[in-house]
Amino acid sequence: AAQTGEPLDWLIRGGAVLDGTGNPSLPADIGIRAGRIVAIGRLSGVQARRIVDARGKLVVPGFIDLHSHAEEGLGSEDPRRRAAPNLVSQGITTVVVNPDGFGPWPLAKQRAELERAGVGPNVVLMVGHNTVRRLVLGEDHRRAATAEEIGRMQALVREGMESGAFGLSAGLEYVPGIWSTTEELVALVGEIVPYGGVYIVHQRSESTEPRWYLPSRDPKGLPTLLEATRESIEIGEKTGARVVATHLKVMGAHYWGTAGALVRLIEQARGRGIDIWADQYPYHSTGGDGAMVLIPGWAAGSDLLAEAPPPGARDYAAAVRRTMEDASLAEKVRRDIAHEMSRRGGAENIVVFDHPDRRLIGKTLHELAVARGIG
Repeated sequence: AAQTGEPLDWLIRGGAVLDGTGNPSLPADIGIRAGRIVAIGRLSGVQARRIVDARGKLVVPGFIDLHSHAEEGLGSEDPRRRAAPNLVSQGITTVVVNPDGFGPWPLAKQRAELERAGVGPNVVLMVGHNTVRRLVLGEDHRRAATAEEIGRMQALVREGMESGAFGLSAGLEYVPGIWSTTEELVALVGEIVPYGGVYIVHQRSESTEPRWYLPSRDPKGLPTLLEATRESIEIGEKTGARVVATHLKVMGAHYWGTAGALVRLIEQARGRGIDIWADQYPYHSTGGDGAMVLIPGWAAGSDLLAEAPPPGARDYAAAVRRTMEDASLAEKVRRDIAHEMSRRGGAENIVVFDHPDRRLIGKTLHELAVARGIG
């Protein structure tokens, strides 16, 4: 294709090419015409309108971000945000959005708006399980869905797939997906199979219990990471769908070491022919932004564990002080904080990144405790 006499549009010369299959890099030139790669190899003497000198650099396929929250920025009216230079400059050419079971509705409107405005990366849309569950059950969602309600959710999933979705995303540690049953999920995931869709799931737990668990409030016996993964495997087995356990990890210093059992569980399922995969994020954190709240919201009179109040809405510090004056409540607060610290890897792994006292920034909670004589 490169030898037709017609100049290439682009010639990337002299780079170390990684093809994405896991093979070692290969020194090669790459020829591009009309937006497509038409030649890879030794292309000396081939003419091109633009030549990129890639000597000393790696040349790789565009990265696919399998779990992206970029939909808000891509839907902006600001063309600079829609271009997503923060993504494209990292080599990310495709983002999979509407993760964790969330996303706008109808999906056809989201797609039309993205196509009208234009965006930098390619965008893969998912139908959000939490979205369709809330559309059907409304605020009466703290229960299992009826057969009739599941049927209405199935219709919405089909509508989303007909609108160009690539599959169904779920967030089973989030409201309202927490109260869904495996039977509900099997029924909905079954709807994406005729379209070749993929089921991407934030599982019910990533530790010994879900992330919303507090020892002062919730009962024992909640789903563990291994049990949540068995559910994902069951859904894949019963539907035949491709399943991806998203941002898979073992949370909590008290649970570390379980990864070996988790990998074996997935490998055994794949050995039985179940099409199950997992993705991970490439950084050391238990969440997307690294932020956390250690003091439980109930200690300040809020039902929300990790949401700060609007500025001026309430003196949370005073509310916590009042709670700590009650010895029995103070013991529960300390137990909840200890649990949250362990789930985040222990005090030695929790780092202060922002504080009015700039001297504290960059130090771990363990270091600060030792400095105060309480470590």
